[in-house]
Amino acid sequence: MIHGWGLRLTETSKLDVVDFGRNPQARQFGRYGTLNVRYGKAKKGRPPRWRNVLSVMVWAVEAVADYV
Repeated sequence: MIHGWGLRLTETSKLDVVDFGRNPQARQFGRYGTLNVRYGKAKKGRPPRWRNVLSVMVWAVEAVADYV
């Protein structure tokens, strides 16, 4: 997860299966086309930021699909 999507350790530890979604422009990834990071890096005194990360690596998507 860290290498395949470029996530930080804390972002990866707080992921759940519901954080994955479809990307209409990349149908080959199926339901793992996007990843919603709910606990991104926060600025000082602010809550964690949300961000969406697109799937790029085919091997990473296959690994997550096998794991799930």
